[in-house]
Amino acid sequence: MKEVTSLTLAELRELADQNGKDYVKAVIDVKRGTMVVGMRFHDEAVPLLEEGGSLKDDLWGIRLRPDSYGLPTFVEYNSMLNIKPEQDNTSTGVDDQGLRDAIEAVVDQVVAG
Repeated sequence: MKEVTSLTLAELRELADQNGKDYVKAVIDVKRGTMVVGMRFHDEAVPLLEEGGSLKDDLWGIRLRPDSYGLPTFVEYNSMLNIKPEQDNTSTGVDDQGLRDAIEAVVDQVVAG
């Protein structure tokens, strides 16, 4: 698990292969524009991000599917970390389109094809 500021598509594929999956789990801090990748469970990244100044309300869990880069299915919103009824998000997805756009902006900034 590591915080990344840039990640190539090849590195993302390698992370997925190392985990024996076709995706890589990531946690995004939408306020700070940071991303942590490579954890087994999304909540494992929370302490690392909080040490860096993140607030849990700003953290959202996603999966990145390297083989879908450039497609709408590249970012998958599915994490227990996302259940935040106090923020009107009652599912494991991300219900607010503006928030999804902010998450994807961070992903676009970090991941380079």
